Amino acid sequence: MWVHTFERILPSDVYGKDHPEYYSLINGERRPGKASQWCLTNPEVLEIVTLKIDSIFKANPDKSMISVSQNDGHDTYCTCTGCKALDQYEGSPSGSLIHFVNKLAERFPDKQFSTLAYMYTMHPPKHVKPLPNVNIMLCNIDCDREVPLTDNASGREFMKAMKGWATISNNILYGIMVSISTII
Repeated sequence: MWVHTFERILPSDVYGKDHPEYYSLINGERRPGKASQWCLTNPEVLEIVTLKIDSIFKANPDKSMISVSQNDGHDTYCTCTGCKALDQYEGSPSGSLIHFVNKLAERFPDKQFSTLAYMYTMHPPKHVKPLPNVNIMLCNIDCDREVPLTDNASGREFMKAMKGWATISNNILYGIMVSISTII
């Protein structure tokens, strides 16, 4: 599994009807669905995801890395009391994500976990640091890719995020997207 794996790991069509609390609270409403995220402070989500990942690794004993990463979608992260408080403390919605992925990484210390720093999680948290077996895949999806990163506001924000992540982790993969016109 590689990028945007929340829906594949904890499918909303399997869990969403009976357990909407596993998914994002957005504007006061739980929103299970393919563009929704997980409620990352719900302890049941951590337990179910841990069991699922354990079964994936057991079924694939030759694999040592898995992506646990947000679905596509802007501002679809959970704003329940727990997630909101953690994200406010960390200064970014990446805070609850890194706390969650770190818990998985602690449970599987011999495995690597990759997660996205993408869209609303592009900026790093202020306090928590990814564990050494947590890989950050930083993606510049929102940048104006027709000009150098230094020549536009979105590019400068991405460069700020790059520097921020580099201060808290040396396990970063940069997913730099380029437009076809810049390649030709």
